[in-house]
Amino acid sequence: IQNTAQNEAVVSTQSTGVRDQGFTRPKVLILFPFRNVAHKFVHQLLKLVLSGSKKQISNRKRFEEEYGPDSEEKSNMTKSLSYQKLFLGNNDDFFTLGLALAKNSVKLYTDFYNSDIIIASPLGLRNVIGGEGDKERDYDFLSSIEVATFFMTDVFLMQNWEHLLHCVQHLNLKPTQDRGTDFSRVKMWALDGLGRQMRQNIIFSAWTSPEISSLFSRECTNYRGSVQVGALVQENVLSSILYPVRQVFLRQSDKPDDVTPTE
Repeated sequence: IQNTAQNEAVVSTQSTGVRDQGFTRPKVLILFPFRNVAHKFVHQLLKLVLSGSKKQISNRKRFEEEYGPDSEEKSNMTKSLSYQKLFLGNNDDFFTLGLALAKNSVKLYTDFYNSDIIIASPLGLRNVIGGEGDKERDYDFLSSIEVATFFMTDVFLMQNWEHLLHCVQHLNLKPTQDRGTDFSRVKMWALDGLGRQMRQNIIFSAWTSPEISSLFSRECTNYRGSVQVGALVQENVLSSILYPVRQVFLRQSDKPDDVTPTE
């Protein structure tokens, strides 16, 4: 809004305006494997974005019904903790969600072209993008993505990896038609087709694999380079124990009451 007022003043002085937009409005794409993970993320996002007493969240009841856990669902104690963490809650892997941010409000379920953040699963987003030969295809809303985040990428490997690749390959392509864009405010690097080189990519995974490494090296081509961070594997773990435990070994004999302790 501030830049719009500034541009109006610039037009009157016939000087260069502010270039602060892309071809379309969405700037952030976040992919999750299941609805339950997206549900937790949106709740954390609302806590960060909305502060104070004046909070307006549109379509929150619908969001809780479609993404929240079942009230009658109980934890299955026979399963491992990792299984419960991943599958407890709504584990549907077909969804898309648009979020529009304002000063004191957040709108859920907004149209993609009126959204700031797009949350989806690879399967749900690919269904919207479509494939070659489909009559109804739409991926222009991905033309100006500046931050692409992939949560739990190791779980994507257990689903269909091709869905993720299909979505990534349709990021930052030039729009197929005019979407009401004010080209006087579009950033120059976007007009030059350098969106992929300017996009920030964040990949979270519990482990690495050849598929994830290929995604990292081929599709994450930011002009500033890339950084890969992993857990430090330490050797000789026993030597790092702060409080050594005294170990006592007992030699067992086949004769009763004949036990000789040794250290």
